[in-house]
Amino acid sequence: MKHKYLKGLVLAALLGLATPAISGVSAAEATSSTLAPISLGYGIVASSDAIETKVSPDTIAIKPQLVSTVMTTVDNKTVNLPAGVTVFDLKRMMTPMGMVDGTKFISAKELNAEYVKDIRDMASKKELNIKELKDFNGTIYRDWNLYQLRGEDAEGVHTAYVVDLALGPDYIKGERANLEISNALWDAADKSVANAKKSVINSRDGVQERDSMKFAKTAAIAAAYMSQVSNTGDSKDQLGHTWQVVRDLGDELTKQQEAMLAPYPAEYDANAFYAAMVKGTEAVPVMRDAASFNQFVDKHKNNLVKALVADLDKAAGELKTQAETNERAKEKLELNRSLRDGLKKIFATSDIKADYLDQMEQLNSIFGPVLYSQAREVFTFDSYEIPLGGLNLVRFDKEGPVITVLTTNDGDFNYWQKQWQRMYGLEPQVRAFAADTKNAAIPAKTSTTHMRALGHDGNIVVPRDLTVKKLSDTVIVPTLWKFLEKDTKESIARGPELRDWVTDKLLVGDERLESMKAYERQKERLQYFEDYRLGEKTDVYQWQLKDSEGRKTATVFGLVLTPQTTKGYSTMLQKDLIDLQLPVLNSYWMQGDGRLENNVLGATIFSGISDYAYTSVTIKDQTPWALLPHYTHPAYMASARVFVNANGFELPYYLQGAVVLTQPNPVAYVMLTSDLERDEFAPRFVQFIQEL
Repeated sequence: MKHKYLKGLVLAALLGLATPAISGVSAAEATSSTLAPISLGYGIVASSDAIETKVSPDTIAIKPQLVSTVMTTVDNKTVNLPAGVTVFDLKRMMTPMGMVDGTKFISAKELNAEYVKDIRDMASKKELNIKELKDFNGTIYRDWNLYQLRGEDAEGVHTAYVVDLALGPDYIKGERANLEISNALWDAADKSVANAKKSVINSRDGVQERDSMKFAKTAAIAAAYMSQVSNTGDSKDQLGHTWQVVRDLGDELTKQQEAMLAPYPAEYDANAFYAAMVKGTEAVPVMRDAASFNQFVDKHKNNLVKALVADLDKAAGELKTQAETNERAKEKLELNRSLRDGLKKIFATSDIKADYLDQMEQLNSIFGPVLYSQAREVFTFDSYEIPLGGLNLVRFDKEGPVITVLTTNDGDFNYWQKQWQRMYGLEPQVRAFAADTKNAAIPAKTSTTHMRALGHDGNIVVPRDLTVKKLSDTVIVPTLWKFLEKDTKESIARGPELRDWVTDKLLVGDERLESMKAYERQKERLQYFEDYRLGEKTDVYQWQLKDSEGRKTATVFGLVLTPQTTKGYSTMLQKDLIDLQLPVLNSYWMQGDGRLENNVLGATIFSGISDYAYTSVTIKDQTPWALLPHYTHPAYMASARVFVNANGFELPYYLQGAVVLTQPNPVAYVMLTSDLERDEFAPRFVQFIQEL
């Protein structure tokens, strides 16, 4: 349902849930769903020396304005941007095919119609039969838009994403209807569970709980709030079935939603809604206090993992006796144990934490009174972090509420807070973020002191203040790797397929030849698993850093350069030969004829779309490949700032690469981070390479 793409974000901001945890997810959903019909991404063409790809002959002479220094809001008001800041506007997007209005792919009229239809359909289900909602009607959505903001200063290039939502006067009316349906769904689900004796949230006759506000939140928390698994003990000592834990969570969320909605009057009134939003937020501490939010998350995630493990323990107990004589039961028992251990590790290495939440403040702006809030959070999944910062504005015009949510990397938060202040003329001045503020809950990160790395026997000293996570130590990718390798080995052991798997007829001619080729490809795939074995010959590290500006991350890719992974060229990687060839290598690396930029563009997601988008790559501040002055093994390093653009949408990166002549095989590392975070990670990357 299209309106579900925006629902989480709208509810989050309007009811006080204006945190990056909600806004970031919703913004991502809005982006992907909006761009899907034309399969494009977009960015800022920031430099006149950018290398442009080929466009249609009819438009090659046209240089449209892809970005602007004025942001036009969802309700057609203008915001003059501060010096150094530009905006890419999805609604007014220029392409070689002409102007594209992204909002037409999800129009307000469609959103509204689907929202109303969903409520009516749900209310009419025989299990629910909510008579007063069968003819529900109202104006819920008016319009929406999506922007990328780009800023540049001495520190680098900053980017942020803004969602602008114009809601109708009946939005709260719609949310109250959703809440009523949600409560009815829980009651129906209770009966279904009791009758069928199953721990599932599923009522009969096609009732779709996923369409309810409550179920969406329940599912999100059950999936994302995972961490700090306690000892589980014996299954009989656990909290009970998973269903009961989810039901308890649903009850608590219902109470929070009722408390948030209670202050709003039945009919829309701008002044009354201002006061209602403040009161609704104050009524739910988890929406305005980081410590309360984190305690709520910890409580329910720990309850959930205990319940899941208890259910698995119960099933394992029933399988143990059968496994003594039944091979199939033995396989199920092994799967049960693997799933149990995997769940515990996933919960222990996945989390969502609020570093900072605050209460909404009423401020003055260029548009009159607004409600302002800010938040900083970090998502962790299978050890890898996504740190986000969020800034939120809500204003209540006579036509309905307007919600504006900015989401950015946490390391960019301070920059965009200042620009937000200037853009909207917020008075009194927004307080600068400080880690010791009342509603902050920012524990220090535990740094990694030593680690094993590709190309080095034993442990190396980790650069200062870094927490390092390795892909080979996560749960999902190594498990998937092992499964695919095992499946490939078993398939090869069975030999080539000589019969049609449907008709069982013997394959002949071209069909038999193709089957033999497929068998050879399987053997090549199995060799790939060996040549690029995760943790031994390849790995991906996430470097996590926390300083006074916020949380920052960099991704480091490592590859052992064996004869197999380099087609034999690794034997040529000797110091004397590299020193001799450095001038030739750097003549290509540092040249300015566009070949390198085109090669970079060809390796990005924007390759092959030149007929549909103005695409370009700009490379700045390159450093030549050079031998590091201090090293354990000879090491060569280079770096560059890389800006990939399509139609005005920019992805600003910093790349730093190194080749280290370790024995018996050299190793290559490439670090990728945002342009803004290069100064924090570049010296640490040098230190890391010097340790190898």
